[in-house]
Amino acid sequence: MSENQVMERLVQLIEHGTSPYHVTADVERQFREAGYTRLFMGRPWELERGGRYYVTVHDSSLMAFSIEGQVGRTAGFRIAAAHTDFPGLRLKQKPELLRNGYAQLNVEVYGGAILNTWLDRPLSAAGRVALRGKDVLHPVTRLVDLKSPLFVIPNLAIHLNREINKGVELNRQKELLPVAGLWGEEMKEGYFRKILAEELAVEGADILDYEIGLYNCDRPEYVGRGEAGPYLSAPRIDNLSGVQAIVSGMLEGGGEGICVAAFFDHEEIGSRTKQGAGSQLLSLVLEKIAAGLGAGRTEYLDALWESMLLSVDVGHAYHPNYPEKMDGCGARISSQLSGEDGFDESVPPESWTVYQGGVCPDLCNGQPCSGCDPADLHGGRDPVYQIFQPLGRDIRRNAGCDCVHHGAGAHGGCRDTAPCHAFGERADGYGG
Repeated sequence: MSENQVMERLVQLIEHGTSPYHVTADVERQFREAGYTRLFMGRPWELERGGRYYVTVHDSSLMAFSIEGQVGRTAGFRIAAAHTDFPGLRLKQKPELLRNGYAQLNVEVYGGAILNTWLDRPLSAAGRVALRGKDVLHPVTRLVDLKSPLFVIPNLAIHLNREINKGVELNRQKELLPVAGLWGEEMKEGYFRKILAEELAVEGADILDYEIGLYNCDRPEYVGRGEAGPYLSAPRIDNLSGVQAIVSGMLEGGGEGICVAAFFDHEEIGSRTKQGAGSQLLSLVLEKIAAGLGAGRTEYLDALWESMLLSVDVGHAYHPNYPEKMDGCGARISSQLSGEDGFDESVPPESWTVYQGGVCPDLCNGQPCSGCDPADLHGGRDPVYQIFQPLGRDIRRNAGCDCVHHGAGAHGGCRDTAPCHAFGERADGYGG
């Protein structure tokens, strides 16, 4: 894969990935087009050595794996993990509000968002809708993306708040409510469900529930020129950059063993959900892989001790405007990979696990490590939890890294809410 193709794949994922459900759908598309076979939880898995497979879970998490070479029953797993969600604003049920003739939406903050970056941005909505079906226990689910900029959260003019540049603490229940239009014939009670029904071509009464969030409509753009750039300025860099790095590693990498890509939802709110990294999901999938290869429970447990997991995310680079906030060894944006550790064991600090910027030397040599210890890898980035994010220049090297087969690479960027800037250099040296 060329360097420009690496960048374009990331840009495409950012544009399509307007909700965790759409991120998962685009990742599924990439694996399906590469010849991966779909499996289903709750059904037996008949696996073959040399096979490549994936399974989706609750529409917003996905596991993909390949079985290469002569894999024994106690062969360890080489795993790279990232998350499909990002900070933002989620719509409440019956969200329609009326205030002095304005139609607004009732929202709730999801994850650690920098709230003021959501003001004065063109916003749309995307997510999943549950529809009435023939089986009451299994409703029909459809993805929806309104795509057009339909909403805005207006800031207060400086004429009405002369102290605005001294900092404002926003009231989440009052000052973060997006405006959808003027109340009238088009904007009346139930108007949002009417929008969904029209988009999905269904009756409004058939909409049982939905999980929908707002997103920033600004498109990824290349910023800068020459050796100092350009950079990729885009929303949702955290953690779609990590997601695409792992996908590219699975599709373009080589080597023997059982290589697993794990994409979880709900990292931004603690991961303790049925499709989050704190659930039993990964262990269930790994045990089904072992069983599909003829291994028993004891052999599966033995294989865990010969396994390695990389948690791929974005990290904080040195911020030139806030040097006092940076650690003394903080890296310049995109200059290197970084490994996160914590001596309270919230992140494992074992020295053999992480080596020279977060790449395990055994994995880099194509050999699996023993012990199934996780390494948390990050790329340098600037502000975090903004709606737009900056991504580091060397994404051209990291975005397509063989992160499952030969170590890992996460690229720089910031975590996002609605707008947040990310910088990544194009291979041709010019902006878009």
